[in-house]
Amino acid sequence: MKIDRLHIDGFGVFHDREISGFSDGVNILYGPNEAGKSTLLDFIRFTLFDYPRFLDERRPPINGGKHGGRAWLKSSNNEPLSIYRSGNAKDVLINYKNEETSNINIYRQLIGNASIDLYKNVYAITLDELMEVQQLSDSGMEDRIFSMGMGLSGVDFGKFESGLIDHADNFFKARGRTQVLPELVDKIQKKEEAILQLKNKLGEYNRLSEKKEELERQLDSIRKNREELSTAKNKYSDLSKAYTAFVEYQEAQTVLKDIGDLKTHSEKFLEQFETVKKQISAEEQQLEELKQKIEQLTEEKSKLKWDKALSEQSHLLDYFKTTVKLYEEAKARNENEKEKRANAESNKETIIKRLGSTISEEQLIDLEGAFDIQSKATEIVEAQQKLERQRDTKKEVEARIIFERDALKEKNAQLQSKIEAHSISSKEAREKANKERIELDTAFKQALEKAGGNSSKPSKTPLYLALIFLLVGGGLFFVNLIAGGIVTGIALISLLVVLFTSKSSPVNFTTENPTEINKRIDKLNTAISTFDDLLEKKQEVSEQLNTKEKERQSISEELQSLNESFNEQDQRWKAVLKYSALPLDLSPQQTGDFISNVEEFKRQHRACLEAEKSVENNASLIKTFEDKLRTVAPEIETVEAPFIYDLIGKIEENEDQKRKSEALDETLLQKINDKEAVLSKITRYKENLDEVLATIGVENETELYNHFELQQKFQEAKEKKSNAAKNIRTLCGAEKLESTIDELEEYTPSLLNTKKEATEQDYEAIKNQFDEMNRELASVTTDIRHILEPDEMYELQNNKESLETRLIEETKEWLSTKMALAILNESKQKYEAEKQPEVITQTREYFKAITENAYEDLRISLSEKHVSIIDAQGKQKTVEELSRGTREQLLLALRMGLIEEYEKSTEPLPVVLDDIMVNFDVHRAENLAKVLTNFAQNRQVILFTCHEHTRDLFKGHGATVIDWKI
Repeated sequence: MKIDRLHIDGFGVFHDREISGFSDGVNILYGPNEAGKSTLLDFIRFTLFDYPRFLDERRPPINGGKHGGRAWLKSSNNEPLSIYRSGNAKDVLINYKNEETSNINIYRQLIGNASIDLYKNVYAITLDELMEVQQLSDSGMEDRIFSMGMGLSGVDFGKFESGLIDHADNFFKARGRTQVLPELVDKIQKKEEAILQLKNKLGEYNRLSEKKEELERQLDSIRKNREELSTAKNKYSDLSKAYTAFVEYQEAQTVLKDIGDLKTHSEKFLEQFETVKKQISAEEQQLEELKQKIEQLTEEKSKLKWDKALSEQSHLLDYFKTTVKLYEEAKARNENEKEKRANAESNKETIIKRLGSTISEEQLIDLEGAFDIQSKATEIVEAQQKLERQRDTKKEVEARIIFERDALKEKNAQLQSKIEAHSISSKEAREKANKERIELDTAFKQALEKAGGNSSKPSKTPLYLALIFLLVGGGLFFVNLIAGGIVTGIALISLLVVLFTSKSSPVNFTTENPTEINKRIDKLNTAISTFDDLLEKKQEVSEQLNTKEKERQSISEELQSLNESFNEQDQRWKAVLKYSALPLDLSPQQTGDFISNVEEFKRQHRACLEAEKSVENNASLIKTFEDKLRTVAPEIETVEAPFIYDLIGKIEENEDQKRKSEALDETLLQKINDKEAVLSKITRYKENLDEVLATIGVENETELYNHFELQQKFQEAKEKKSNAAKNIRTLCGAEKLESTIDELEEYTPSLLNTKKEATEQDYEAIKNQFDEMNRELASVTTDIRHILEPDEMYELQNNKESLETRLIEETKEWLSTKMALAILNESKQKYEAEKQPEVITQTREYFKAITENAYEDLRISLSEKHVSIIDAQGKQKTVEELSRGTREQLLLALRMGLIEEYEKSTEPLPVVLDDIMVNFDVHRAENLAKVLTNFAQNRQVILFTCHEHTRDLFKGHGATVIDWKI
């Protein structure tokens, strides 16, 4: 199983965070300290397996988002799947083969039923967790490897063994709280003691049984008396409670008798009568208001006056109001437009004079493509400016080169003068001086030999040796021709050299002092050295002169090319002018001003045309407005603005008076109609009142109210009687109303209360006697049960036998469990001896590769939580005795060995390591990088680190690097 990508909705410091780019093999997740790598490690643990039980351990989001996230995975068969887990430790969704399900068993099968303890303690670890051997035991890895080695990959032997131990301890554990077997033995002994006690108490049982029968007879008699008193007590209690209702019943009966028979009517008639009265009152008030309003409207209408002739021209009012401003503006604008037209004509003449007489007004108006001409002019100007700058630069470079060349020429002449002035002024003179120096050197050596007492006569030894070799060579001719020839040749050459040397001798220097000779040698050496230096400098300057001359020629050629390019731009510009029919003396630099003038000329021309058109439009509007104005006021001669506004005001006021008069007519008519309608309503309402009086059977309003008042009193008495009767039935019985009323008529309240209290006292006395005797009977019955009961004896015997049978079965179960544990432990020890060496071998190989064979062997027992190593001297060291770095390397190798063995028959899981290399030296870090790279060939390894050198180390081994920031 490999992680493809992660998405965190909300987890710790992370909110809506996507992490992608994971691949097979080693993945380095690189980021600074406090970047949340440990939080991400927990997210991987919780999402792949489960969230912790306690809420504070689940890393709830602190920056928002829904607690939880999703991991996209790939199985070892490259089958994609994803798992989403919510931070509530409940909701989970698995997407597998394009189907989404919450069945977690599917996912558990895909990961080989691995547990969270296994993953947390072996696969996904921090540096601190790496140091704990206990975690390897807690992980259950040993039990899982044992299960798979036994061919039972689906069985968790750790849980199975723990279950057996707990099961055995439930039966018996020394000094344990649970003691099933001893408790059973104690219960059996107690049952035996109880049986023995029952057998010793038969006489007491008979006496108590007779007393019990007597008490039961007395209790039956008392019970009958108690029931009779209870009935009497309840009766007088109910009568006391019902007495108030009885009084109300009698009072209501008297009222109904006084009223006699009464025909009742619905209250709606009274409500209808009062409603109609209110309606009549409201209508009469409205009638009075309408009369006043009609009088007011008639008076207002008589005061209104308006001109009918002026009203006939009111259709022009809107026209005058909407056009008067336009009329004023048109008159004012007409003068402005005329002035604009004159100014535009003047400006056109000025521009033509400015441009010269070579171009006409029509040419300026028809000129098109000004923007293209401007663009080409700008392009040509920029090109020429660029060429000019390049030309200036080249000229500066040329001047600098010429200056440098002239300086080199002067330097060369100075060097030549120095050479000519030197004692050695030519190469021939230098050869002669060098030869003289050699001769002086030879003379100096001979002078030193003479000064030391040596003979000037050459030694004879070389001559003698040469003659001996010559004789030996002659002898060898007779033995070996080639060997004799070689030795004879060598001897002859040596003889000639000796003879030549003896004949040569120094000339003219034999008599000189060695000191003087040495001074002459030093002088010659200085002269030769100075000549060589001057000659070398002169050659160097000559080479520099040649280089500068070549550079000057190159610059001259480039300048010539730039001049030609500049002339080409001139010719290009003239072609543009000729094509556009523009003056040929117009330079591209002046084109901007020329185009601006042309554009200004065109703008002035347009302004002239627009002004002319505006003058024509304004004149038409002015004439139309004044013609319509004279239809209303034909007497006007000169139209002025104040007159227009006064006329508009008069028309508006006249129309306002007309509208008011017409509105008053309409309102007055409406009010008259309303008055007639109100009068009709009042008549109809009065008819309704008469109908109500006739229905009730009364003559007037007073009789109507008296009838309903008496009717209300009758209904209240009737309801009071009914409620009282209902209460009496509830207290004394539904069928006892008449009898109860007859009985209550014989009592006064005080007499009834006296009867009730006396009966209650008698009842309490006999009740206490009954309760006391009943308690005595219960005590006797209990004593009898304690002494002897055949059923109890039988029950004790059965319980004893059941406990004995259970003791036998529980003892068998305990012995079976202990035997199973012994067999399981023996099997594990055998497996550890025979099978676990594969884990130890793999661990040993990893550990040796990391430590470069620094240790000989390992001793590992996860069941005893023991790990140790054997060094080169054969000394055994426990984990605690190792350095921190070596200890970490050993426990990491052990985890890798366990993973290797575990994954031989189950789905691989992603290995996640959090900065585990901080205590490794350079060499072992390099070794671990190689080991982890090989280890990750068949699985995915994700290493968190904040160290740049760790990132670069693994990157060099082909690891995928994911830069990580919070």
